[in-house]
Amino acid sequence: MNLRKLLCGLLALCLLLTMAPAALMEEAAVEEQVVELGGEEVASEAVEAEDYKAIGIAGEGDLTLPTDLVQYSGKKGYSGSTYLALGESMTIEAADGYFIKSIASKNSRVASVDEDGAVEGLRVGKALISVTLGMDEYSTTVNCAVTVNVYDTTKPGAVELSWGDVVINDATLPSMDVTSDASFDVTADILPDGLDADIYWSSDKTSVAIPYYKVTKPGDDNTILLKGKGTAKITAKCGTVSAKFTVKVTDDNAPKSISAKTDVSGNKVSVGAYLPVYSVISPRPYSDALVTWTLDNTKYAVFANEDGDIVPGKTWTGSENCLLYGIKEGKVKLTAKTYNGKKSTIKIEVVDNTKPTKIEMYGFYNKEKFEAELYDEEYTLTYSTPEKPVRDAFLIVPVISNAYGELEVSEAVSQYANVQWKSSNTKVAEIRIYKNYVGYAQDQDETTLEDIFGNNVYDLTDGYVDYAAVVELKGVGTTTLTAKTKDGKKSFSVTLKVVNNKGADEILLPFGSSVKLNVGDIVDLREYVEVVPYDFFGTLTVAPTHSTSKLVKVDGGLYRADKAGTVTVKAKAGEKSKTFKVVISK
Repeated sequence: MNLRKLLCGLLALCLLLTMAPAALMEEAAVEEQVVELGGEEVASEAVEAEDYKAIGIAGEGDLTLPTDLVQYSGKKGYSGSTYLALGESMTIEAADGYFIKSIASKNSRVASVDEDGAVEGLRVGKALISVTLGMDEYSTTVNCAVTVNVYDTTKPGAVELSWGDVVINDATLPSMDVTSDASFDVTADILPDGLDADIYWSSDKTSVAIPYYKVTKPGDDNTILLKGKGTAKITAKCGTVSAKFTVKVTDDNAPKSISAKTDVSGNKVSVGAYLPVYSVISPRPYSDALVTWTLDNTKYAVFANEDGDIVPGKTWTGSENCLLYGIKEGKVKLTAKTYNGKKSTIKIEVVDNTKPTKIEMYGFYNKEKFEAELYDEEYTLTYSTPEKPVRDAFLIVPVISNAYGELEVSEAVSQYANVQWKSSNTKVAEIRIYKNYVGYAQDQDETTLEDIFGNNVYDLTDGYVDYAAVVELKGVGTTTLTAKTKDGKKSFSVTLKVVNNKGADEILLPFGSSVKLNVGDIVDLREYVEVVPYDFFGTLTVAPTHSTSKLVKVDGGLYRADKAGTVTVKAKAGEKSKTFKVVISK
């Protein structure tokens, strides 16, 4: 066969491929390829998959160039790359039917080559070996280019990125949709094998795609997270060498809105309880769509995982749902954000259901008005019984409720111990905590205390009597008795009117308006007056209207006449009073 016949045959083959049915071309690549030829990047037209063969890696045997012819912009040649360890060598040979007509290294400082195709790695770097092949029977030549990467076996010489079984160095991956292909794994290896080194990952556009791990070891997988629409270049670097690939991300089902919701009225959660919060996203993405939840503060509520464990921090990224745990009473704002920036904020109120919601006084109605007798009727006072009468007292017992109902004292001792009691007029009545009031139980049953109605309402044996209060009557008049919770927010009050139904109607002077004494006489001045009615309850005082040396008090209600003269004496019983004269003679 002569050269003319060969060229005619090649032309006929080209025409046949051009006219071939589309079904015969299914395996042909349809994307533009960029190959290295003669040290330059040259764009080529579509080529058959079998026409583009990778050159083997040194150490696997001598390198044999492929026999297939590949058309590159009108130039014939082969392109490939290989790795060669520093100080090692490899051989480039011509395929059957070809011979090496000339061969040279474009960077002989990195890799040298002799006329027989022997290549030796001299220095770390990259060298382009250009080869001109001749055909045994023809004068036609073919230009070839082989890139030789020379590396140091003690240092990272190259990074190789794999997606499954496919090496993706410098590749552009097929388009992925962020809502259906949220992530994929890439493996990074380094040459030489077995070298322990850190591989650092980065993305030139983190809003599109980011490596989950910033640092991996050779052979480890790294997950590439798809974040949003666009193109990102992912780089893995080890020492001075690196590899990269490009990922194109689409977002055909991007969320247009998100709404955070709860199934609890008022969006409330109790202290110590959990509140599920969920989001409604439209259009609904795939089930693993990531939502970032953010709390404006963690003083009142925090995140929890599905096991109920606390998740620290103000931000939690996960599914469309999250769980909050109530810390203390207050309000928080919770924001749900989709990967493409759509937001929804919900207000959550943390309530303390153990906190008192009401306080009462046992046996009374709020704002009730009632009367009480000032004196205990067991003790009377007349002109013949000068002792002070015993003022009455009664017990008031607080009743505290929360969201769950009335509290037992044993369940909320601190709430009861800190009840705030007040009497608006302490001249009418004073309130004392029972433990600070000595002697009240002396006049009561041995084991119980009574309220104002005479009911035994408090058992002294229960151990919590300290939290009752005693109202001690002081005088006739009106006062407001108030009980408040320890925070002062809940209160209960009643109006108490203290009366003395057996007070003095009149004071009589049986001995007249003038009493005669001699110097040295000692008398009880109360003997000279009489209170009506006879069973008067109250205090009778009979004393000089002003300090004097003529009539001097010596003991109790007794007075001694010391000097001659006249002294005005006043008798007072309740609201009634009367004066008389004491005339002292020598």
